Amino acid sequence: MSLFLLTLMFTYVNAPFVEMREGPSLDTKVDSQAIYAERVEILETAHDWIKIQTPDTYTGWVKKDLLRTQDYPFIDHTGALTAMINRRSAHIYAEPDLAMGPMMTLPYESRLQVIDQMGNPEGRWLCVQLVNGQNAYVQRGDIMLNPKPLNHEELTSLSLNFMDLPYTWGGRVSFGYDCSGFTQMLYRRIGVILPRNARQQINWNGFHEVATESLQPGDLIFFGKDSSKIVHVGLFLGDNWFIHASQSENKPYIRLNNLTEARWNGTEGSPFPFRTARGIRG
Repeated sequence: MSLFLLTLMFTYVNAPFVEMREGPSLDTKVDSQAIYAERVEILETAHDWIKIQTPDTYTGWVKKDLLRTQDYPFIDHTGALTAMINRRSAHIYAEPDLAMGPMMTLPYESRLQVIDQMGNPEGRWLCVQLVNGQNAYVQRGDIMLNPKPLNHEELTSLSLNFMDLPYTWGGRVSFGYDCSGFTQMLYRRIGVILPRNARQQINWNGFHEVATESLQPGDLIFFGKDSSKIVHVGLFLGDNWFIHASQSENKPYIRLNNLTEARWNGTEGSPFPFRTARGIRG
């Protein structure tokens, strides 16, 4: 199929996630990730690799066989129920039977179309359709139906569910986030599509600058050599506490820190102390 025709089709990620690389080779660095069932745009092809663009406008190369292209949208938005994985990860089954073992494990936020509630809206199993068109089953306790945007209080509570997940370079999914992938995911849950990295997020035109003394839970706080060289971002929780995905201090995982700590307020000579904050309040 020609590149022109591909751009007229619907292309989705057909794996729990895909790594987006700098070039069409496993020997190139990972720039970002795309999540299961995320619609992507095709920009270029090279042998068995495709260069894609995710909704945050980030681009990267992925293996062709990890995508599915079709002439219709995966999720029917005309009234069908949508299920979103609402845990850090959830198993998907070929049959509604735990003893058969899972066929795949999907990360938080993965979307599925509900085919059948199995005759009982409160029952254990839902029949869902996968990106590849196959029917499968998910447990109701692992999903949220037709998810609605969260408020800031719910956002800060949600963030704590991801404590201790490993820091992952380029990570945008709940198997492991990087700092900006984590904040990007959190803001998606309040209905805001942020740019991909910290340098872009601080300049997003939907933000306004927040003075340190005016910080409120849900604001983003940025770190760097100076305000023009931002390299890190976290979510402010209140009382100087913040949550972030970090690889520093030999602690490569999502964790809490406090702005009074020397490493983060700059008194210890940290290479990237707290510099500024942004919020979307009116």
